[in-house]
Amino acid sequence: GNEEQMKRINGEANVIAVDAAREFGAPKFILISVHDYNLPSFLLNSGYFTGKRKAESEVLSKYPTSGVVLRPGFIYGKRKVDGFEIP
Repeated sequence: GNEEQMKRINGEANVIAVDAAREFGAPKFILISVHDYNLPSFLLNSGYFTGKRKAESEVLSKYPTSGVVLRPGFIYGKRKVDGFEIP
């Protein structure tokens, strides 16, 4: 998608999820984000990372002592673990 779509999908949608969790009393929130490898913009536009960082900020703001942000490498596509497919 374009930069604005990436910000909405990876940022705003996750911010809504964090806010909803807080509103409903979830005691903690774990966000799987992404490590920034400084990839060329033709591979992944900056909106993707901008959105992710916005979501991370919201988690740490709303859950200062119980929020967790994980930054693994890219997770893409389907995987199999012990014969089970993970979407």
